[in-house]
Amino acid sequence: MLDQKDLELLQGMMESVVGSRIAESEERRNSRIAESEERMVARIAESEERMNARVAESEERMNAKIAESEERMNARVAESEERMVARIAESEERMNARTAESENLLLEEMDRMQTNITNRIVKIDSCLIPV
Repeated sequence: MLDQKDLELLQGMMESVVGSRIAESEERRNSRIAESEERMVARIAESEERMNARVAESEERMNAKIAESEERMNARVAESEERMVARIAESEERMNARTAESENLLLEEMDRMQTNITNRIVKIDSCLIPV
């Protein structure tokens, strides 16, 4: 049989072996955790890069669409301005024609009135002058 010292020695050896195995196991576990963390960080970084690329592509598409929309709006505004200028020019032409027509009518009426007045004056003068 084993005496107390032998048992203590065996217990110490077992504790040493078990302790070293536990330490080795902890080291392996910590190493695996560290590797896993590194892989996760790398995957997160890759994911962020892909997301940033997608966001950049989306922004580029949106900016292109906005630019196209602005071009269309500017073209429509220019067309509208051209139509308005043409309509204003047409309106001015009509107003000038009407003004000229009114002036001619007034001048004709004034000529007619002057002719009538002159004829009346001549009649009056002919009645007043003794022959």
